[in-house]
Amino acid sequence: MGEAWYSLLPLHLCNITLIFAVLGTILRFTPFLYATFFWSIGAVFALLTPEVRETFPHFFNISFFSTHCYIIFVAVTEYKIFKLRPSLESWTGSFLGLNIIAAGVFLINNVLGTNYLYINRKPSFQSPLQYFGEWPYYIIVVEFAYIILTLLLLFLFRKKDYKIKVNR
Repeated sequence: MGEAWYSLLPLHLCNITLIFAVLGTILRFTPFLYATFFWSIGAVFALLTPEVRETFPHFFNISFFSTHCYIIFVAVTEYKIFKLRPSLESWTGSFLGLNIIAAGVFLINNVLGTNYLYINRKPSFQSPLQYFGEWPYYIIVVEFAYIILTLLLLFLFRKKDYKIKVNR
């Protein structure tokens, strides 16, 4: 092991989303559930481009995949079973919340010399961020990608207020 305590803090997006998913589910706190819904897009990308140092059946490997799948499971469950429907207001709150958290994490990274959320510099492993320009430009690209992808989620899964007009 040998990793410093400050490199193990739950400050990556999926760690934060996992905490929101668990607390939102237990407490039925809808702002956390909406955040989980929108931020689960990060879990999808993490599963597509995993940063896994250990192979299966190592605990860290199992933990990585199970926690990311759980985030997606909560987002789908809240939508399908509990009928949670995103709105522009919930999207805005999730977007602002994420940026406020990112600002705090940026400051923590500066103090601890860490790189949570990959916001202070690009990750040291191969990731799609390598193709989005240098710091801080890749952050702007990620923000725009987040806006586009989560607005797509919003419009695909939002609450629809259809009025059926019956002609008699």
